[in-house]
Amino acid sequence: MNQNDLKNLIDRYSRRFESFGYDPRTLGWDKGKQMVRFELLTSQIDLRGKRILDIGCGFGDLNIFLKLAITMTMNMLVSIQSLS
Repeated sequence: MNQNDLKNLIDRYSRRFESFGYDPRTLGWDKGKQMVRFELLTSQIDLRGKRILDIGCGFGDLNIFLKLAITMTMNMLVSIQSLS
């Protein structure tokens, strides 16, 4: 990447971050569609017992999504077991 392209890239994301802050729109994503992407991704793969290394261009929101999904699943299992 040449210096001009690098400067343009940095300028674009800096302006987006100034406008949106910590938000998927800073990265060029629509906020409402991020959860749809995460749900689709996780519905296609059995993640039980797996380790996930999230390397990408973003804020690590997939990691947060996965932690919440695991917590919700564990809470649901505890609730079901308490009914038995």
